[in-house]
Amino acid sequence: MAKVTYQGETHEIDLARLPLHEGIAIQKATSFGAVGMGQALKEGDFIAMAAIAWLILHFRMGKDITFDDICTGAHPVNMGDFTFEQEEQEETPDPPAAAVAGTRTSRASG
Repeated sequence: MAKVTYQGETHEIDLARLPLHEGIAIQKATSFGAVGMGQALKEGDFIAMAAIAWLILHFRMGKDITFDDICTGAHPVNMGDFTFEQEEQEETPDPPAAAVAGTRTSRASG
């Protein structure tokens, strides 16, 4: 989980646990799936950075802007205006993954 601050507003974001509609919107806008998006961000891809800006501004902060508004400069965004602060969390297994693992174990032993 990360805390993101932009122009004095702070919101939490966990890119590993996006609501499906947000992930689909990003994929439609960028053609990046989850793995591709992560890799593109690591490589400093500007389209991926624009998608993160849009995710924060549109979905988290409720601003009425489109992905194209960011890409064309109709809504100028400077990534330096964002601050990201990573929160430390206890390591716990993902409940769906734990349930699947438990299902596999019971099937294998059954």
